[in-house]
Amino acid sequence: MEERRTNKELLILLLNNEELHGLCSGICYLVKLLYKKELISTIECDAMLDYIVINRPQSGEHFDESKKDSTWYWDLGKWAPRKAWLEYRINKEE
Repeated sequence: MEERRTNKELLILLLNNEELHGLCSGICYLVKLLYKKELISTIECDAMLDYIVINRPQSGEHFDESKKDSTWYWDLGKWAPRKAWLEYRINKEE
């Protein structure tokens, strides 16, 4: 069975690959790009995509009311709200 890094480790990896965000539109695409570049495994890719959906901001400071009915959580291409959410989720992980 393939080893898998923790959610916290994978969130940190996403945060540390900010430069790749310019090549994509959102966090989910960034996850897929890391997989394509072989920086994460298939299991890690699937786990992170599930994690993002399960932990989608529903309220509070990371929630964008204008996106409540959208498949996008924040405006396309903007890193700042994604970075803030990643930092928040990293701090919530044990």
